[in-house]
Amino acid sequence: MLNLLILKKTIHFLVLFGLICNMILMSNTSLKLGDSTCLISITKKSKQNYIGIISLHENESTSKDAYNSLPVNSPFFLIQIIQNKNRLLRYDFNKKHYFFDPNRIFSKRGIRYTLEKYNKTYPNELVDKIQSFSDSLLLLIIPKNQNRRTISIHNNTDGNYSISTYEKSINAKNIFISSKSDPDDFYLVTSFSDFEFFKKSNYNVVLQSKNAEDDGSLSIYCQKHDISYINIESQNGHQKKQFEMLKLCSTLVQETP
Repeated sequence: MLNLLILKKTIHFLVLFGLICNMILMSNTSLKLGDSTCLISITKKSKQNYIGIISLHENESTSKDAYNSLPVNSPFFLIQIIQNKNRLLRYDFNKKHYFFDPNRIFSKRGIRYTLEKYNKTYPNELVDKIQSFSDSLLLLIIPKNQNRRTISIHNNTDGNYSISTYEKSINAKNIFISSKSDPDDFYLVTSFSDFEFFKKSNYNVVLQSKNAEDDGSLSIYCQKHDISYINIESQNGHQKKQFEMLKLCSTLVQETP
């Protein structure tokens, strides 16, 4: 009887220990956007996750579903911006709402472009305020170890943005188009060795040009600062494909850290 009681307690402990080891670890950092705020949420499935995957657009749910399908021992953890479940972020200033794309704020030129695109007018001082937000965001999403890659996940709509966008474009130094992949599912990289890896794996991949137009995107920021960057881009709804692409990327970062 005593042995049975000890066995039950041991099983209970092991189950509890397993749950604790594999629990989802979350932390949130609040950043001010004038009179509004947003959260930078970090989700880790286990202590084995050591490389951040960045989701800048809150409405791109396929990419997050693909991440959530990864095994617990994946090297990746998820960094996402949370505010209003939309693609754009809202900055509240002088009792007015201003909207901007969070993937266009990593240069002054990009900030002006996105404010002009999504607002009829905006005060000039808003550019510096969003630049300050961008600086704070970069501290949270760029690896402190500069030798590590910065990796993003994004989703697009069918035919709106694809690897075909880069054909004969000054923004691409080289492209490889796979016959087995949808053009909307592709990698964008800044490192030639990463380009070769995905090319040899027969996946669509773009090597961004060093002369690419400064649109304020994270890829351009990383290129300017000699940070290796990978964007894992898939069509909305292509969860299985993006999961596959995330797994291949995890192989790359573990083989060549």
